[in-house]
Amino acid sequence: MVHYATEVGFVSEHHQRLAEIIADYDPNLRLAFIPEGQRDLSDPNEKPFAVIDMGGGERMPHPIMFADACDEKLLARIFTNDTHKVDVRARLDAEENARQIIAMKDQLDRHEHMEDVVKTLGRKSF
Repeated sequence: MVHYATEVGFVSEHHQRLAEIIADYDPNLRLAFIPEGQRDLSDPNEKPFAVIDMGGGERMPHPIMFADACDEKLLARIFTNDTHKVDVRARLDAEENARQIIAMKDQLDRHEHMEDVVKTLGRKSF
């Protein structure tokens, strides 16, 4: 594996490739490495990698997500959280439909249980 020198140390060929993919996907996004000396290691939310939205000249650069590892999961998170290219409404509708299906199944299970109780009580003689 090839490593490249940077002002903060070395990055691997894999990291460089992922940074290029992110920039190709959205020219306003940059992959950043946060050196240990610049992280609060006592904070569990501090991660070594960040994706920075450069603002496109309209706003100040700011981090949009952090990650423990620089891998395909980070790229997948960028894709799924992109509100410009992902139909957020469809995702929210699917989540609501899932909640309703679960609630209906719970109600059906309760109804079937009550029917069993009624049948059992109907068979017993007092």
